[in-house]
Amino acid sequence: MDQKTIEKYLKGTISTREREDVMAWIEKEEKNKKDFLELRKLHDISIWNTEYIPDKKIKRHSTVNVLWRVAAVFLVLLSLGLSYLLVSDKESQMAVKTITCPQGQRLELVLSDGTKVWLNSNSILSFQNNKKENTRIVELDGEAYFEVTPDKKNPFIVQTEMYDITVLGTSFNVFSYQKSGLFECSLIEGAVSLQDKSQTVDMRLQPNEKVRLSNGTLIRSSIDPDENFLWKVGIYSFKNQPLSDVFAHLSLLHEVSIELKNPQIGAQMCTGKFRNKDGIEHILLTLQKNYQFSFTKEEDTHTYIIY
Repeated sequence: MDQKTIEKYLKGTISTREREDVMAWIEKEEKNKKDFLELRKLHDISIWNTEYIPDKKIKRHSTVNVLWRVAAVFLVLLSLGLSYLLVSDKESQMAVKTITCPQGQRLELVLSDGTKVWLNSNSILSFQNNKKENTRIVELDGEAYFEVTPDKKNPFIVQTEMYDITVLGTSFNVFSYQKSGLFECSLIEGAVSLQDKSQTVDMRLQPNEKVRLSNGTLIRSSIDPDENFLWKVGIYSFKNQPLSDVFAHLSLLHEVSIELKNPQIGAQMCTGKFRNKDGIEHILLTLQKNYQFSFTKEEDTHTYIIY
């Protein structure tokens, strides 16, 4: 497999056809899969430590050469076989860190207080990377799953475009892409409270509850036992959701526009699971077999027209 194509895949700038070629190469041999996982691990590390890659001075080196430079610095981490990224709290590092997860990818990381975070496609997480400040505030644009380290003196706060979520120690999922008009928070363990920016809303959730923004109002409901946030392992899972919501989610995750010309199509209820690696067109073709709609694609604008 061409290294430039793998690099495009890791950065999330790959085309649908190229993505399919990469996935076919990965599944062809076990060795290919192992090689890819090593490159993926090194790429994730490079996101945290771009200062070790002087891109202004380096010409077009291969992905392997650049990433192995980073690997040399983090040899200890790799030898321990860690599957996630450790955030160093050295005073020499910047106090604010911003992590961007590329389209079609997922990142798993650990903050300096021990909190684990899974970041979904096209998501951005910003936080203060200084444990001495006793500040546990993160800003999220996208979707993330949190397993928060308990600390009664210092609540953990997730700030999103519309709501702030405050916890002490718990597991929960947040879906909030800026300017999408969509918001959802699901609580698995512990307790969380939600406040809007004007502090007129103060809602508390109990385990196995979720809230979803619908027509400007937060709607509380129970979490389905099967709702185990499979996106963390690369699977989209929808259960009894309007097809319009499914299209909206896919649009955000795959960074494309989806225009729904017929509202009756969007009103159909959808249940299904799709693999992230299959790509947006494969998912639409699969949905098309079970729901009555057609679609076309405008290549120049990356827009899918549903009618």
